[in-house]
Amino acid sequence: MTHTTRRPALPLALAAGMLLTGLPIRHADAQWVFVARKVLGRVEQLSQLPQGGRPGYEVATVVLDAPAARVYATAVKLIGQNQAVRITGQDAAERRVDMIEGDRTATLRVVALSDKVSQLMIVGSNGPGEDSTTSRVVAGVLRVCREMHRQCSVGG
Repeated sequence: MTHTTRRPALPLALAAGMLLTGLPIRHADAQWVFVARKVLGRVEQLSQLPQGGRPGYEVATVVLDAPAARVYATAVKLIGQNQAVRITGQDAAERRVDMIEGDRTATLRVVALSDKVSQLMIVGSNGPGEDSTTSRVVAGVLRVCREMHRQCSVGG
C-alpha cells in the first residue's frame, strides 16, 4: 500500500493569489481615473520673468483625452498655418517642435500618458525688456484644444 500526500490544488492557489494582487491595482486604477478627470482640459501655466540679463520662461501644459500622435499632428498643422511662426526644428519620434516668432522662441512637446491620454506642453522664452509671452503660449495650447474639440480652461 502506497501512501500519498495531497497538495492543495494549484489552480485554486493561483486564482487566490491573482485575486489578492489584483485588488491594489484596481484601487490604483480608480485613483488614476479620478485624478485624470480632475486635470483633463485644465491649462496650467508657470512663468519666470527675465532677470539679470537672463531670459524669462513661460510654460503652459494641458492633459487631453486624446492619443499623443493625434495631439501632435493637430499642433503641427496649426503651427504650419500660422505665417508669423517658423519651425526651426522638428522631431516626430519625440513629438517635439521648436519654433520662432520674431525673436521669441518656443518648444512644443506632446507626451503619451496612456494610449488615449496625453500631455501637451509649450515652453516659450523672452529676453530682458520684452513682454511676457505667457498669453501667447497659453493661447497656443487653447488653439490645439479648440481644434481637437476639447473643453479646456486656464487653471487657477
